[in-house]
Amino acid sequence: MAKFIDNPLDIISVDTKIKTIDVKNKDLYLIINVSGGTSTKYKIHSDSRFSIEYIEKKIKNKKKDSDIIIREDSERRYLYIEIDNEIMQVTGTKI
Repeated sequence: MAKFIDNPLDIISVDTKIKTIDVKNKDLYLIINVSGGTSTKYKIHSDSRFSIEYIEKKIKNKKKDSDIIIREDSERRYLYIEIDNEIMQVTGTKI
């Protein structure tokens, strides 16, 4: 069973939703549901480093036993998402 390292509990499900803001900008809403009935929500913005579609694809296609590690730099509004030893620095916040 994969672990959610921000809160090392078993991941029950990972839900994503892309919301188009305008022609250039999209947001990815990420909800990680863990054992114990809690969930953690993130809002990830369009970014020049990684497209919203790429981030969503990495999250949805992760191996079942791969952990998700998310660290937040709230001062700079960055999220560091690590899946399968790949770290993605993206613009976003925990909501």
